[in-house]
Amino acid sequence: MTSQSFNRRGTSSRPCRRCLTVLSLAVLVSLASLPSAGAREPVIAPQPGENPVTPQITWHTTDRWPNLSPISFRLNELPGQSFLLIFPEWLTSRQQSWHVRPTWKREGSCATAEWTTKEVRLQLTLKFSLRCNIRELAWACSVRNLTEAALDDVSIFNCFNLVDAPLFQDLTMERTWVGDGAEHRVSLAEVARVQAPRTIQFYPARGGLTLPKFERFSRYRANSPQELRGDRIGVVSRDGKWAVESVVVGQVAYFFNNWEADHGCVHAAPLLGKIAPGKQATATGRLVFRQLPAE
Repeated sequence: MTSQSFNRRGTSSRPCRRCLTVLSLAVLVSLASLPSAGAREPVIAPQPGENPVTPQITWHTTDRWPNLSPISFRLNELPGQSFLLIFPEWLTSRQQSWHVRPTWKREGSCATAEWTTKEVRLQLTLKFSLRCNIRELAWACSVRNLTEAALDDVSIFNCFNLVDAPLFQDLTMERTWVGDGAEHRVSLAEVARVQAPRTIQFYPARGGLTLPKFERFSRYRANSPQELRGDRIGVVSRDGKWAVESVVVGQVAYFFNNWEADHGCVHAAPLLGKIAPGKQATATGRLVFRQLPAE
């Protein structure tokens, strides 16, 4: 018996030369269509104004209030909602206050900013993370005193703006609250207010600043007489599925909000306290996006 094999029909199973030629050509064509070892996969270019950074967050170029140097972002799980940060809008002390206009750099899931005057130097970082059902943008803000005198009662007016996040609009403030990470919460609709220009209101925080003693805050005639306790201010979405929170790690100086048809922001302002000449103080916190359990 020769080495030639046969199938069940009794015909030879050895391929003919013509079949081998056709098969070889097909393999060569297939190999030619594959990318070479040094070739790169095609990259989908971002749309104008977009800079994809992780599967969860996208830094977004906003045209709102460019003179305030805002930074904006979107979460992929909340389509149609843009979140704008003016971090910080002001830096205040007992001696002086400053309108901060930082220069932002965005890379991956992080963003950094710096801003300097002859009196102070400010550095700020943002970093996004995802754990369980919580999306979190952690921030840290360092302030260095460049003067030869101490700066007292330093605080940061951090604006978390929801004007382009209609899912969280709350003109009646029934879904906007101040509290802590446990069970304590109070709706701002139930908090004593004073009539003020527009709908702005400062709320004193327990252990924080005595707002009427500061010209920067008293000039608006919008200081609530009711002291609030907690480390955060939050808003529940209109459909009740999400909550956003601005949280301070440490002492809160005061809370603030302003809900209008064409505006909407919440603030939990960190208190850095006294900064000696040449010294630096750092405040930290986070913006939390939490999916709420179905009722």
